[in-house]
Parts: sequence; structure tokens; C-alpha cells
Amino acid sequence: MRAAVIASYLGLLVASAVHGACSAFDENTDYPGNDIGTTNQAKPENCCADCAAFSGCKAYVWVPRDGGVCLLKSEASGKYPAQGARAATLLTSAPSLTGSCPTPEANTDYPGNDLGRTQRASMDLCCNDCEATKGCARYVYYNGDCILKSAGGTKSSFPGATAASFVPKGSTPAPPVAPTSAPATGKCSAFEDNTDYPGNDLGTTYQAKAENCCADCAALNGCKAYVWAPRDGGVCLLKSASSGKSYAEGARAATMVVSVPPLTGSCPVVEANTDYTGNDLGRTQRASIDLCCNDCEATKDCARFVYYGGECILKTGGGTKSSFPGATAASFVPKGSGNTTTPAPTPATDGTCSVIEENTDYVGNDIGTTNRAKAEDCCADCVANPDCKVYVWSQGVCILKSANTGKTSSPGARAATVRARIPTAPPMVGCPAIQDDVDYPGNDLTTTYQTAAEFCCADCTGTPGCRGFVWSAMSGACRLKTAVGSPVKSVGNRASILPRLNTATCSDFQNDVDYPGNDIGSTSRASAADCCGDCAEFNGCTLYVWSNDFGGTCYLKSAKSDPSPFPGAKAGVYTRSVAPVPVVTPAPAPSAIKTSVFGSYPSPSVAFAYVPNMQWIPSSKLEAGDIGDIDILKPFPLPSPAEMMAAHDAKPKPLLEEGTNTLYFPLAQSVGECAVMTSSSGYAFFTYVPSTQICVVHNFASPTTTTFALFPTQSPMVLSQAVPQDFQLGVDTNPSSTLAGCQAGCSSLAACAAVTYTDKTCTFYGPAPAKQAGILAGWVSDPISWNEVPNSMQYLTMPSRSLDLTKYTTQVATTAKTVGDCALAAQQKKLPLFSFEISAKKCTLVKAASAAATTSTLLVNYPASPVVLSSAAFATGLTKTAVANMASAADCHKACVPSASGCLGTTFDAAAKRCELLIPAYAPTTTLGWIAASSLPTGAVSPSSVHMYVNAHQDDHELFMSANLYDSFASTSTKIVMIYMSAGDAGARDGWYQAREAGTLASAQSFVKLFGLYNPVRKTEIMTFLGHQITKVTLGNAVHYFLRLSEDGMSNLPNNKAASPMDRPSESYANVAALRSVVVGLMKSEAKGIGNAVVNSQQFKDVDHVLHAMAGQIVFDGVAGDATLSKCLTQNYFWGYQRWLDTINMKDPSLSSQRSMWWALHKAIVKVYPNNSPWYDHCQSLGRQYLALNVAGSGKC
Repeated sequence: MRAAVIASYLGLLVASAVHGACSAFDENTDYPGNDIGTTNQAKPENCCADCAAFSGCKAYVWVPRDGGVCLLKSEASGKYPAQGARAATLLTSAPSLTGSCPTPEANTDYPGNDLGRTQRASMDLCCNDCEATKGCARYVYYNGDCILKSAGGTKSSFPGATAASFVPKGSTPAPPVAPTSAPATGKCSAFEDNTDYPGNDLGTTYQAKAENCCADCAALNGCKAYVWAPRDGGVCLLKSASSGKSYAEGARAATMVVSVPPLTGSCPVVEANTDYTGNDLGRTQRASIDLCCNDCEATKDCARFVYYGGECILKTGGGTKSSFPGATAASFVPKGSGNTTTPAPTPATDGTCSVIEENTDYVGNDIGTTNRAKAEDCCADCVANPDCKVYVWSQGVCILKSANTGKTSSPGARAATVRARIPTAPPMVGCPAIQDDVDYPGNDLTTTYQTAAEFCCADCTGTPGCRGFVWSAMSGACRLKTAVGSPVKSVGNRASILPRLNTATCSDFQNDVDYPGNDIGSTSRASAADCCGDCAEFNGCTLYVWSNDFGGTCYLKSAKSDPSPFPGAKAGVYTRSVAPVPVVTPAPAPSAIKTSVFGSYPSPSVAFAYVPNMQWIPSSKLEAGDIGDIDILKPFPLPSPAEMMAAHDAKPKPLLEEGTNTLYFPLAQSVGECAVMTSSSGYAFFTYVPSTQICVVHNFASPTTTTFALFPTQSPMVLSQAVPQDFQLGVDTNPSSTLAGCQAGCSSLAACAAVTYTDKTCTFYGPAPAKQAGILAGWVSDPISWNEVPNSMQYLTMPSRSLDLTKYTTQVATTAKTVGDCALAAQQKKLPLFSFEISAKKCTLVKAASAAATTSTLLVNYPASPVVLSSAAFATGLTKTAVANMASAADCHKACVPSASGCLGTTFDAAAKRCELLIPAYAPTTTLGWIAASSLPTGAVSPSSVHMYVNAHQDDHELFMSANLYDSFASTSTKIVMIYMSAGDAGARDGWYQAREAGTLASAQSFVKLFGLYNPVRKTEIMTFLGHQITKVTLGNAVHYFLRLSEDGMSNLPNNKAASPMDRPSESYANVAALRSVVVGLMKSEAKGIGNAVVNSQQFKDVDHVLHAMAGQIVFDGVAGDATLSKCLTQNYFWGYQRWLDTINMKDPSLSSQRSMWWALHKAIVKVYPNNSPWYDHCQSLGRQYLALNVAGSGKC
């Protein structure tokens, strides 16, 4: 993408070449990249001859090093600051021209068929280049480039580009297309001498006198101005606009002056923010809308116009009315509209149209106009048009309309409807009589659209939770309400309030008390006494608190919390009756449960189960697919680009929708990815909607009774969540029943997913039927947790699992009172296993049994780096399940998927080729664990390359450079260096920047775990560098430096205002130079002695975020100013916000890995900063990496 500002040809004449055949210098400037050679010259002026003599050289940059170096370049694409550098381009003379390019096409491209490119300051010289190029039939001029093309190609719109076809000498060019607007008069304004209007070139003609250019401009469609230049005998540069002026010696500029046709008719009815699509006759340019009416009268068949952006878009009648902000539409009424009327059709029968509504308009839906002296006479015109249902008469014009929506007051306007064409409102069933001109603000449930208020009744009675509606005559909207408060007068609105379904009884008021939290809804009520009924009718409500907020509000709550004093508040309790549980006897039926596994080696595998066409959303909460404010049957309301930028600059949005106990994750690409999102978030149940890619994770309560979920081919899994009563299918109270029988009974019910078993009572649970085919109700349980003790070790645990220790050598760690303490004790004793009894706080350390030399025991860790128990085995104390056809210990271990079988590891006998899964027993109060001792290196050892990521924020490299990041982590010989300049604090001091740091470390850790090349335990230290204390974290082959400047402070450094790190307010960076010296110093120290050194940062010429651009500029300037790094360091600068919704261009495996890495970042941030969703804010921007600039380097640093 060219970043240079393109000067007009006249501008280049003013800055005429003074150094041979090269342009004037761009001082302190580099043209990065495109290097094709170097020469040594003490003076930059001498580089010009070197460039002219070097084949393919079109530009050069002179740099003041090594006595002066000329960097010869194939093009000058982009400019970047470079202190002391002097840049210029080679001015090549234009070939001779005998033919012509007479018909330019503005804003047009012909993709493909490219023959080559030349750089020209003015498009008229492209024609010369086209004639001189074999096979050239046309060119496209854009941003200073003449893109030469052969014939063919499909014409397409491209703003700013101009296309023209080449006509050889002696050929007859195609006649130009006649302008469709009103004929130009050929008049031009007075000249502006010594003036250029830069840019906007449409074409050129040749005239000896400036005055003769006016006729040429008038004859060229779209020409609004011209500039005459005294070269080549006189050139007229024809332009589409005169935007901007610049000095140009000898040039003469003028604009077209289009005369105004006479007006005899009128355009009396103006419609703001309105367009009528299609039926265009032509366009004129006018500084005022009132002159469009003149143009419409002067144009044959013109019935209306739309005025937008200074253009009158002239149209015939008809067309569909649509909203278009900033556009204004008006219809043309010929002279005599008040006296000379449209010939009348057959008169309408009396009573055909309704009684006229005075001072009334129905906005929009216009389909035609007639001219009538009286409103009553419009009726016959409307009846004569089969699409007309309503008309509005104003100032002698009947405006015929296709619908009676948008009713509003309009003085003098008179409206009526055709009775037979407006549906008769049906009798309302279940709704009281309509109240006119009234509104009940607030408490909106949802919105439907109807032609009359009476139709809203069925919408309300058919929508769970609806207690009334308000219909708007203006919009036709039925606003359905969860409750109704005090009425207010609102002309045009019509309302009906449903009677209460019950006479709820709540406890006596508790005065001046609040129960914070657990809010599931609110209603607007002037009186606290009205809250009780609202609570009774709101599913899940057991308590309310009323306050005088906003004129009176009932806060509906699902449960009590600790009371808190709140003057004026009133609280009440509603006791909700529980429906009796149905008792059923399981009948034989094939189970509908299906299972699957997501993820393949070396990624972790997660097994899950699901039932097709079902959902974990009860019908009582879902009719049309919505839960709370989210309609899962429609695309998820993702943030706009502006909102994504704001989220990158600030804290993310809430994750858990208040009151629904539901988490939403949009753009989940599969049910398997949804299962991973569920299990890794600590939940068990999910609903996945493939059509909208919404993953709904259900935050069901913790169980009071053990819940077992079915998993075909495996033993039932124990879940960490209880299934709500909404999904109870029935019970079996057979006194001779057993847990195994209970589980077998569930498997004989088609939709049964889980059971509880207490006191000989077996309760069956299953999801509800889905409201749309294809929805999946799933469950997942990954029993293993990975734990890290920073700077120390890692260990894994299986809660609610135990090992029979009677035949093992054990010892008790008496001082260990937590699971973490127990793990540390095991590490200190160099024992691999431990068991912790929660109720007794007893830590038992376990020594594994000895094993034969041919036996390999591997415990679960990461797929690429399992825990190896050398010469050890599990002799007894757990279940061993054989797996056939395994050739090696590695293959055997891949068969262990804990979320499927509950295994903790595998044993493989190489002699017998026997593979066994090791499955511990369920034990509610015991946690089993093992130490993940690692022999992997803790950092890059003797790296042959260093890849640096130097950015403003902690997540910039994950979002914008992820493909490169994947390659960096995958290498066994690469050291990775991350430098984060700002804290990414978004002005907050509540733990947000710490959460972002945790996120970026977790994303890096996910890569280290994936490849299994390095130890993933982080090491944190504080180092002093150039007088600054900096937090350094080493994690695998990556080193992270957190400078932690506040974002506000960093942005003020260019103003020479000192900035301090968030964690060290007494320390400061004086200015940009001070920050740059630290950044460059860290880069040099990490790259020293390494030959393949690369820095990845953010492009800074086209600013997307001030700190992104600032970080990239600091890197660029710092490298350019350092004698070592400027030679050895390859530089990559990446696009940021500008491209993050462009076409996805990453490929697997980096594409899939970025999703896993971003999910790891999301989880870590949510753990530190709960109830927020980095996934929501950026999931739609994943998969892109666009390089803006590459500067090659070579040699050792």
C-alpha cells in the first residue's frame, strides 16, 4: 500500500529537478525496502547518476554512514522518518505519444491483465507509457501508479482510480457517453492565476490558451474544474473536484459554472433522511437543494429527486422508499397543481375511504402522486392504484402510499385510508380494551410489528412473561412488556394491560434493607406493593427489593444475600411453590446420546457427549430462542470495529449475563470447541447452535447429591454441576434398585443424560427438545487439573479420585494442610504421587511400585511431554482397562483421554505389546495428584536465531502477528523476546493490567505446552537496566519484559512529559528518547552474537492506535539509529486495526493454534479479572496477519 502523498504534476514542475535527472530531496526520509544495490558516495547528489546507470533503479536513499552510502531501490513505496537520510526518485522522461486516451472513467478499475507499472505524477503521461508498452490497450491510474493492461477484464468500482483506453493514431475512438444530467452551458469561473487544484484528475486535453479548456471540461462527464499548465504547448488537466489549492507558477485554474434552468412548477413536500432506490435519470451538482427542483423540471420524465452530498439525483416516479441518513427526497409538482388537476379516474363509491384525519401524515411508503384541489378527490386516485392503501393530501398534491405506518402530526395535511385494503383488526382474546394515546415506559420484553394495535394482543398472550403491550402508530411496533408501571400521555400510542395471572402473596415488608446481588430482573413501579406480583410472574424470583430509583424500581432477585442497610428500601419474600415431580418407569428406547473427541496430537483431546436436537434451556425460559437479551437462533451481536478498538483500549465486556446463569461464546466453530470452552471454564453443560455458532455454557449449581452423566462405552462420569429440576424426566423409587440399575435405566430412556441416586431413589434428567433442528445439548467433564508453582514446579490433580494405597509404600506429610502443600512435600521428598484427604486434611506421599524393564508408565501431562515414571508402575489399587493394537508406549498413552475414560495414565509392556489405561476410583473427599518433574530445558540453549516482538500492549502480537509467533515457538533453536512498553491499563488501577499480563503469559505457555520442547514453568525476576527496574519473566524459550508505563503516561512522552511505570511511581522515563534507549538496549543485549535476528512490531505510518504507532516508530527509529542493529536486524512491521476484519489469511496449523492460544489468554484474564470476555471482544478478528513493511538485515548482531 503506497503511503506517500502523491503530488500533482504541476507540483513536480514547481519542485523541478535540480540534481540531474532526479527529484528534489525528501529530507530525513527513507523509502523502506525494495533495495537492489548499493554504491558509496560522499554526497547524496552523486547517487542520482548511480541510480540512472543501474538497471531497474527508480529511487535511492543516501545514508550518512561508512562515508556515505547510496541505497538503490526498485521503487519508492512509502516513506518513513530516518534522521540524516536523503531520498529522491529518478525522473524518467515520458515516451513520445502519437495516439490518445480520450475517455477517462473515474473511480474505475479493470482487475487483472496487468502488463506492468510506471510511476507518474500526472495521469496524462500514462497514455505515453501505454503506447510505448507492447500489448497495452488501457491503463488504470491510482496513487501515482500507471497500471498498464492488455484488453479484457471486468469493469469494477474502485474509489480514487481512473481508467482510460488507448486509441492508436489513425483509429476512431468510441464516441463518449453523453452526460445524463442537464446539459452543461460551458461557462467557467474567473481564473485563479498561479494556482493548482491538486489531484482528482479525470483526463487531459491540449489547448494553447487556458480559456479553451472550459469547453473541454464541459464536454467531459464529471468534470467540475480544470487547471491549465504552460507545458507541451499547453495542457488542460480536467478534474472531478477543486478540493484544495496550491501555488504553481504559470498555472491557471477555474471551475465550471452550471446555469440554473427556469422553474415554473414546485417541489413542496420534502422528506428528510430518505432515498428512493433506482429509477435514476441523471445527476446534477448543486450547492443548495432548492435548485434540484429546477433541474427536475428541465429533465424529461423527472418526477422526484434525492439530494445528497451536493448532488441532485433525478428520478422517475415509483421506487421503494428507504431510510438514508443525510439524504433528502422531494417530488416535483408541475405548474398549475393548485388549479389544473390530474384527470380523474372513475369516482370511488361513498364510504370507500375512511373519514379524513386532519393534520395527519403517514411518513414513507410513497408510490405516486396526483394533483387534486381537495383531499376528498384523492380517494379515487388511491383506489385506482392497486397498491395504494392510504393517501395524504397537502398543498394540492395527493401522495399515494402502500401502507399506513409512520403516522405523525403534520399541520395542513389530510389523510385517509382505503377501507377494503387495510386489514380489519381482529377481536382481542385475553386482552382488555385498548387505551388510546398512552404509554407505559420501561419493562420492555421484546418487539413485534403489526399494522394495528389489536394484532399485538396475540403476540403478547403468546409470549411467556408478557403482561401488556404498547403499539406505536408511527412505527407499527408492538412493545411487549414484562410489567406495567404508571401511564404517561403519548399521542399516537395505544396500549392494553393484561390482568394478573395470580394473586401473589409475599412476606411483610422489611424496611430500610437491601440484599445486594442475585438480581435477575427489574420492573418500574411507583409503589413497593406492586413488586410482589412482578416477582411471582418472573421465573426464578424469590425476593424483591424496592427503592425510589428512577421513580420507583423493583429489583427482582433469585436468592437472599447478607442484608445491608439501605434507607428507604423495602424488601419482600415470595415463596414459590414447587411442582410435583413426575414418577415414571423407564421404558425401553434406544439412547440418543452421541460421543466425540475434539483435538488431536499434539493438542490435548477432550471427549464429550451430546444429544442432537435438544437443548439445556427449558421451555419455560425459551420460546423463540432467547435467553435474557440474547437470541441464540440469530447471529450473535458481535462488537463493531469501533467497539473492538475500544475493547482493545479498555476493559472487556461482562461475560455472564445477569440473571440467566448463562455464558455466551460466539463464533465457536464446532460443538467440540464449545465442549472445550465449557470444561476449561469449569462447567459441565452446554448448548451449541451450529447455525449461529453460539456456544451457550450453563452455570448450573454445585450438586448436593452426586450427579452421574452417561458416556456410552465408558463408565458414567461424575459431574461438578447438578442438573436443574427443569430437566427432570422422572424418578424410579423401586426399593431394590441400585446405582448401576439407576444408570442402566437412564440409558434405556432416549433423552436421559444424567442421574442422581439417593436413598434408593433414582432420578432421571435430560435436556429439553430444541426449538430449532440441529441444536445440540452436551456435557463434558475433564477430571484433571494442571497446576503451577511459579519459579518452582508443576503438578497435576484429579479431584474426587483415589488410589487404594494398601500395597504401596507411603508416608504422611504431617505439616501439609492443603493440596498445594501436599504437592510441595512430594516434590521435596522426590516422590511422584500424593493423595490428599480433604475432610481430615491428611497428605499421603506415595512411592510407585517397581516395574519390569520392559514396562513404561506414563502419566497425563501435556500430550507432547507426559510424566514418565522410570522403572515404576501401578501394581494395584485402580482399574486397568486394556487397549488393543498399540505398538509403543507413546501410542498407548495417546489412547488415554481423561474426559472419556477417567484415566490418569497408561502402562505399556513392550515385550507383550500390552497397553492398559489406569483409572482411579471415585472418592468425593479425596484428591489424587502427581508431580510433573521435567527434564526439558528451562530456556533456549545456544539459539541460532532470535525473534523479538516489541509492542505497545500485551496482546498485540497474539492478535496481529500470530502466524509468526507460532513459527517462533515451534523452533528448537529460536529464542523469543517480548517487550511490552505500556501496562495496557486503560486508565484502571483495579487489577486490569495484571490480568492482561497473566493473559499473555498463559498464551505463551499454551505454545510451550503444545510443542513440548521446553519446561513450561515460569521464572519471574526483577532486573535493573539503564537505571530502570523491569520485571522479566522467562517461560520456555520466551523472555518477557514488562516496562509497565501507564498508557496515558506513554502517550504524553512525545510532549516531553515524564512517565512512570504503574508499579514504580517513583521511577520515570523522561521522554521518548529515554524509552527508546531502554527498548533498543534490551534488543541489543538479547540479539548479541546471533546471526538470524528479527524484530516484529507495529506499522506506524497509518495510525490505528496512537500507542501502536508510537511503539513501531520507537523500534524503527531505534534500529535505524544503531550502527549494529541497522545492519543485522530484519524488521517486520504489521498492520493492526486497519486489517483485522480483512480476509482471513492465516493457514493451519497456526490458524487453529491462534484460537487455542487466544482461549488460553481469555481463561487467564477471566481468572484474575472475573466476569469479562476477551473472547467476545476479539474472536471475530482472529486469523489475520498482514505485513505492512519488511526491511531486510543480515550478519551477526
